Amino acid sequence: MKNFKFKLMMMLAFMTAMLCDCAKEASPDGGFMPFYDHSLLLSFRDISGNDLVKGIGYDPENKKPGETVLWKYGTDEYMIVKSEDLGGIVQPDLYTLEYIFPDGIPNPWKPPPGIIIFGFMAVGSNENVPQLSLQTGLSFFPTATSAVNMDYDYLYFSNGSYRAGYLIRDCEFPEKIIIRFTCPYLFGDNEAHDIVTWWKKDATGSLRAECYRIEFEGKEFTDITLTPLHQISTIILDR
Repeated sequence: MKNFKFKLMMMLAFMTAMLCDCAKEASPDGGFMPFYDHSLLLSFRDISGNDLVKGIGYDPENKKPGETVLWKYGTDEYMIVKSEDLGGIVQPDLYTLEYIFPDGIPNPWKPPPGIIIFGFMAVGSNENVPQLSLQTGLSFFPTATSAVNMDYDYLYFSNGSYRAGYLIRDCEFPEKIIIRFTCPYLFGDNEAHDIVTWWKKDATGSLRAECYRIEFEGKEFTDITLTPLHQISTIILDR
C-alpha cells in the first residue's frame, strides 16, 4: 500500500508535466483532471548549509532492496546506485502534516460528502491523510540542474486544489495554502510549524499552479525553480 501511494504521488507530477502544453483552464464540460497541482519539493538547511533532511527515516518504494540502477548521462558519465537509496515514503510516526486552505475554499483532503478522491492522494470518501515522501539527491541524476544539488535530500509535499466545474462546480483558486508541519527530526521540537505558500495560475493554462512565494518564521523565500516535474525551493532554518 505504501508503495502504491508513493507511485500515485509520483504519477501526479509526471501527468502534470505531460499536460503542461495542452491542459487549459477548467470548464464544466471539458478536460479530465479535477485538480490543480500545488506540489512542492523542499530542501531544509541550517544557516551553515547543512542538510537537515538527510538521515530521516523512510520506507523505500522499491520492492527489491539492493537492486542496482544504472543511469547514463551523455556518452561518458554514469552512476550506479541502489534503488532504495533514491527515496520513498517518510515513516509516518516522524511527522504530522496538514494543508490549510482559505475560508470558503474546499479542502480536497476533507472532501464534501459524496465526493470520491483519486489523484494525488489515496482513494477515500471522507478524509484523506497527507503523506510526505523523500527524494534523495541521487534520484535527480541525470537530470540534475543548478536548482537541484545532488548532495542534499528533499521532501516532497504533494497537494492539489479543486478545479471549478469538475468535482465541485463553484470554487475559487486558492492563492494561499498553509502547510502545517510537525517534524522533531527536522525542527528539533514537537511544535507545529507553518509554511505559508502563495500561488497563481500558470500563465500558459497548465494544471500546475505556480508557487511564487514561501514564508517561514518571518523569512520570505522567492527563489523557486520550475523544472518539467517539480517546483523546487530551499528553506533556511535559524539553527
